[in-house]
Amino acid sequence: MASLVGIYDAPAPVAAAARSLRDRGFDDLEIYSPAAFPELDDVLDAKPSRVRLWTLIGGLLGVTTGYA
Repeated sequence: MASLVGIYDAPAPVAAAARSLRDRGFDDLEIYSPAAFPELDDVLDAKPSRVRLWTLIGGLLGVTTGYA
């Protein structure tokens, strides 16, 4: 598995580098930043988290068990 590490001062160059990598066929990208930037959200096609589903299931199970 190939790895690339880069440190940038602004989100725009990170978005440009991520777009370039995505165009070259890399699809498993991870970007760590101190804040959420819309430029990076557009580049990363984030899949919905399963945490919401499990929270719903746990809540419904708790209500059902508590009522029973």
